[in-house]
Parts: sequence; C-alpha cells; structure tokens
Amino acid sequence: MINLALGAKAIGLDISDHTIEAVEVTRDSKGLVVSKRSRSKLKAGIVENGLIKDQESLEDAVLKVFNKTKPDPFDLSTPTVVAIPDDQTFMHLAKLAQDNTTEIAKIAEAEALKNIPIEKDKVVFTYKEIVGPDNTRFLLLVATDKHVLSSWTSFFRTIGLNVDVVDIEPMAEFRGLSVENKEPVCVVDMGHSTTKVSVFYGRSMFYSHSIPIAGNIITQELASNLNISAKSAEQLKITEGLSKPSSQMFLIVAKILAKVDESIVSALSHTQELLGHPVASIVLIGGSSNIKKLPEYFEANHEVNVSIGKPVIAFKQKTTKSLDYIQAIGLALRGIHKHWSSDDIAFTQPEKHDSQKRAAKEDPGQKIRTDKSNDTAKAAPTTKQRQVSTQVSKLTTIFARLKNVVINKRTLVIGLVVVAVLVSLFFGSRLIGGTLRPSSDDMSPSPTVRPFLQEIVVTLPLITSTELSTNGRVMGRKITDQLDSAVEPESQITDSRTRTTDALQPNERLWSEPLNVNKDESTITWLAYDISGIDELIHQEIEVDIGNNAWYEVDSYAVNGLETTENPDVFLLNVAAEINSSVKIEVDES
Repeated sequence: MINLALGAKAIGLDISDHTIEAVEVTRDSKGLVVSKRSRSKLKAGIVENGLIKDQESLEDAVLKVFNKTKPDPFDLSTPTVVAIPDDQTFMHLAKLAQDNTTEIAKIAEAEALKNIPIEKDKVVFTYKEIVGPDNTRFLLLVATDKHVLSSWTSFFRTIGLNVDVVDIEPMAEFRGLSVENKEPVCVVDMGHSTTKVSVFYGRSMFYSHSIPIAGNIITQELASNLNISAKSAEQLKITEGLSKPSSQMFLIVAKILAKVDESIVSALSHTQELLGHPVASIVLIGGSSNIKKLPEYFEANHEVNVSIGKPVIAFKQKTTKSLDYIQAIGLALRGIHKHWSSDDIAFTQPEKHDSQKRAAKEDPGQKIRTDKSNDTAKAAPTTKQRQVSTQVSKLTTIFARLKNVVINKRTLVIGLVVVAVLVSLFFGSRLIGGTLRPSSDDMSPSPTVRPFLQEIVVTLPLITSTELSTNGRVMGRKITDQLDSAVEPESQITDSRTRTTDALQPNERLWSEPLNVNKDESTITWLAYDISGIDELIHQEIEVDIGNNAWYEVDSYAVNGLETTENPDVFLLNVAAEINSSVKIEVDES
C-alpha cells in the first residue's frame, strides 16, 4: 500500500566511492516530488570498493551533505533508506522447477552456500521467488558479508540516521527510473569508476554485473593521448564525445567503450537464453551517460532502442544533474511506497555480531589507528565523544536552519534561548567527562604501545568465470595443456608446468598442482590467478576483523592453500599474511 498521507516523506542516501547524493521525497497535494537534494564529491580513500576506510571523514562528509541541502537542511530523524554498495554484494539467480515442493528458504540457503564465494559463517543473504515471461519461476538471491553490512549499519547509527532497511543498488536505480518494461529492459549505469549492467522484467531483477571501466578511465585516456588537462578532457568528453567518428577522440573513447559493449552483449545474450525473450530497450543512467552521442553509439552496436534515463518523479527545484540522483530517488521511494517492502528484497538492520559484542566489552578509547599515508595515530572516539559529536552536528543543523528563516524579535529571543541551552548542555557534558576528539597535537601514540607481530590466514574468493561478479575477488583462469606423449610419464606434468608458466601474463601466478589430469585425452588443466589485487583484498579482510580503530602494516604474504567449492568456477585461496599492528587481531571464526 502506498503511503497517501500528505506530508509523508523519506530520504534516499546514495554513497559511492567518489560521491554522495541525497534527496528527500515528499508527498504533497500534487503527488510525489523531490523536495530537497544535495550532492558532494567524496575524497579518495574515504570509501574504497564499497568499504568504509575513514569513518570520521565519512561522517563529516555525510553531515555536510545533509546541512547544505537545498532549499534547507535535512532532518536527521526523517526515515532514511540506504543501499549496501554494489561492490560488496553478490547476485545469484536460480531457475525453479515448476513442480517444486521444497521450502523456498531451504533452496535459498543451499543456493547461497553453493554459489556465493563468502564463507558460510560470514554470509548474509536475502531472497525472493520471482516470475519471468511464460510464468517461469526463479529464485533471486542477493548476498553480502555480515561484517560489511554491520560496518555500514553501525556507521549510520553513529551519525544518528533513522535507517531501518538496507536496499539493493540496482533495484533502487530501477525504482527511480521512469521506464516502461512490458518486455525485458537493460539498465546501464555508467558512473565514475564502474559500469553496472542490469536487466529487469516487470519489477524484478534478472541480471546484474559490474566492470571496473567508466567515465574516469575515459577522462584519463583522453587527457593522456590528447596531451590536455583532466578538466579539459572531462569537458570534451561531454561536449564532443562520439560526435565525430573520424576523430582521434572518437577512437579513444570507442576503444574503452568496447569493454562496456562486451558486458552489454553478455547481458542481452544471457537474458535471451534465460527468459526466452530479447531485451527490448537499453536505458543509460549515471554521470558518464552524458557523453555526447553515446545513445546513438550503443544503438548502432546493439540494434535496440537506447535512451537516456529520466527520474520517475520531478524535482521541486530544477537541476541539470537529475541523472546523478536516480538511485537516491529510488531509495527514498522505498520509504514512501510501502509496497516496495514486499515487492523488493533488501537487508534489514542486523543485530550486533559477536565480534562487535567483544569490542563493546573493551575500552574503545584505548585503541589507536593510523592512516597509511602518515605516522599520526588517532584515538578512537569513546561513547561520550560520539554523543558530543552528535550534539555538535545538531547545533550546526539548527544554526543552518536559523539562517533560512525570517526572524522577528520574538523568534530571535526564543532561538537564542534554545541555542544557549544546547551550548550549555554541550559544554556541560564536556566538563562532566565527555571530551572532544583529540586535536592533531594529541594524536601521537603512547610510547608504551608496542606493535604486535603476528601471522594471520585470510581466505579470498577466486573466480574463473566472467559471469560472476569480479568485485572483491581474485580473478583466475583455467589453462588446458596438451601432454607430450613422447616424454616419460613422470616428466609430463613437470614439462607442462614449465610450458604453462612461461605463457603466463606478468601479473599471473600458477597454482603448484594441476586441477585435473585427463589421461584419456592426454590433457592437463592448471589454474592461473592474478596477483595484482591480492594485496588490497588482504587489507580489506584485515580491516573487517581489526575494525577502524587500530593501525597495522602488512610485512609480507604467501599463498599457501587452495580449496575447491561446489561451484567449479569458484575457489578459495588461503593466504598467510605477516603483519605488525597496534592491537592483537582476533580473526572472527564464529
């Protein structure tokens, strides 16, 4: 049921690695409207691959976005809907037998354990039975790591947001679009650093895949090849783009878009095979979809109608950046249209996990953390410090609101009294024992703190299929080699290993043992994996266990184990890492 109450409102908050967008959707006498909006770029390193790296800076950035909202600041108590970053989610679709009688929950659990490359004790998933053309039944399952989900929900609680549900990004995007989809429709979201290709039929999602290619790479390549500044390249990308097929610029942009083309082709082919119906149209969204002549370029390549997306509801104040707000609008609509709670799956606010409960027993003020770019350690805020920080942000909001109203004498007196009371409460709490976060002069670590040198083992998912999401995973490939029958049997494997190793790419390594030896066909299969992203994935795994309140550095790591799973394209790579840290790391094995 739709919330028909006049004045009903909800906030949609969209946080990516590079930007924050927020909107407030309100229902007035004319219907739904975007009554407030705000957008800001996010500095590099605050959020990386959907993981919070600098919570304090992210708090500041979100509160800044909330306070500079047009026409006036957001109210933190307004129901807010957020989404877990797509980099940290896995989607899986399973076709259900028409005569299936097994409980759907049991099927979902079995599919998650078989197809989601997250350890059983760390996986959190949500699911729903959906129906395709010709009443074909499917199970849609979306999963994430419980620690990642917990870190985001804890963050939102810390800054005082009223968040009850964590949405799925592609679903929020589609919800925010004005689109007819009696036939399957493909949504291509070209952002700053990633492009997401999703397919929808009716209100359900049937496909979603991301690739690490988008507008930023195009800008960088244009700047480098044309010997111009990044700012000029960004402007040319929008104003000229693909409008001159014979130009050098066209060739540069088209070469990069070839990877996006491949992803679209894969989505269209997969949809045709899965649903028995072709995709009828492609809708482009995201800031990078503004490249001139981009719809015409894709339309020529795929022979389907391609258009630029439009928000499903209007803005109270006009903006030229409406494409950037589509996901935020979709998030807010979930809070206004109550039927979305049953129509679309989402993650609910999790209870605190065991690792959080253990941390709560400790004194968080004794933990320190450090940014890798410098040696300055910061004391983690205590509960009292967070309360003071919240009071400061509320004061800021009140001051901002006072600036936007016409103040008569009576209002001024009342306002000053309210502010005086809040200021006295703020400084009173400080005198009672709550202290502000330490200044940079107070952030040097205690001389009694000694680093722990320890070895921990992390398990990284390794995939060999491009059909699976590549974000947060080690990429690998299977290599089949022909055995040399002229060589002694005991030397065949050694020789094959040497040949295969010699043919590897610079960033690839070969697993020491073959995956399979087929004597009947005289073939041997090896597994090669890309090491270029392992270091970053190790850091991500450590930070999930260590939290944001300690510093550490990785001295070295070594791959020392490989495990197979029920999915032949998914493996688990065991990596032993030696690290120095300010606290002893207790790897969560619950």
